Amino acid sequence: MATQISVVIPALNEHESIGQAVREMPWDGIAECIVVDNGSTDGTGEVAAAAGARVITSPRGYGAAMAAGVAAALPASDLLLFLDGDGADPMEDWWRIVSPVERGEADLVLASRLMGAREPGSMLGSQVFAGHLIGWMVRLLYGHRYTDMCAFRAIRRETLLKLNMQEMTF
Repeated sequence: MATQISVVIPALNEHESIGQAVREMPWDGIAECIVVDNGSTDGTGEVAAAAGARVITSPRGYGAAMAAGVAAALPASDLLLFLDGDGADPMEDWWRIVSPVERGEADLVLASRLMGAREPGSMLGSQVFAGHLIGWMVRLLYGHRYTDMCAFRAIRRETLLKLNMQEMTF
């Protein structure tokens, strides 16, 4: 049986980029795209809906938006793909994030903002330094390959639910 994928995009005042982000979805490879409007005042939800997303609303807080998206996802979706609504995540590479989870090689795959090419000025030097430092510490303490925390990620729904995430702000 093929893996069913729900895409969840928490969004707050992303009207300039959300339409393109939704239009770039790999529609032939996913079951749905849910944009969680997290209190936008600029018409983000309307733009996302016009581009083809199912839009829901959630109280402020990135974690709350992600939880609302998970709760709204189709029950048959066993894989969840998360990304930000600012268009920074390269959807042409979505399969690189999803494939290891689909194949059962990983329960969670995080993209990296530190590996590969970045647009000049997209991250402050302090952000790059902190990402490298935390990545080094995680590898040292836990032995896992980790570079940095990025919003572009895929996770098996069962794994996410077992984590029992409680943080609703970020």
